[in-house]
Amino acid sequence: MFVVIEIFCGWNSVLTEMERQIVVFGVQYSVRKDSGHPRRIPVKPMESNPCLRARDDSKLNPQDRNRTWWEQLPMTYEKWEDADRSTNRERVVANFLNSNPWLSRDYFKRFGGKEVLEIGCGAGPATCLFAEYGANVTAIDLTDAAVNLTTANSSGLPVKIQRMDAEHLDFPPASFDHVFSWGVLHHSAEPVKAFSEVARVLKPGGTVL
Repeated sequence: MFVVIEIFCGWNSVLTEMERQIVVFGVQYSVRKDSGHPRRIPVKPMESNPCLRARDDSKLNPQDRNRTWWEQLPMTYEKWEDADRSTNRERVVANFLNSNPWLSRDYFKRFGGKEVLEIGCGAGPATCLFAEYGANVTAIDLTDAAVNLTTANSSGLPVKIQRMDAEHLDFPPASFDHVFSWGVLHHSAEPVKAFSEVARVLKPGGTVL
């Protein structure tokens, strides 16, 4: 079987301000637009830093820590530090497309009528886009939070949504024409196992992004 893997590299979102704060593994950085180089700045206290709160249980195994993080901080494309990070379909789709200039609606139109699997659906923007353009979409995520968000945001669209671990996909071999996983698989405790599962469920000649 030949697998085509498309890869885009770059910032998670376009920097529109001279200076912007990001958080990487609980450490705050400041990134200047003119240099693109992060510099370390003091970390917020635990009680006010959601990224530190989400990874505060060292007793868990790596994959359960992943789940704990994303249960508390689902990918809604809202600011990490906001107390209310809820969203809706229109907002999350717009934020998703604006934050990822490498993707456009034309990309999702390519898969009308195809069997598409999204791994790590978050709040469901990609799931909604695939479904809006006629793909037969199955969306999975490691967390209940993401399953609930995607279910709400994709209301009225013909999608299948399940909680599932990418390292143990419960699908027969050669089930999907396209597998989409945007910024997800490298977070897995065992990425090689997750990528092997992607290859297993992909149809011959299928594509992955």
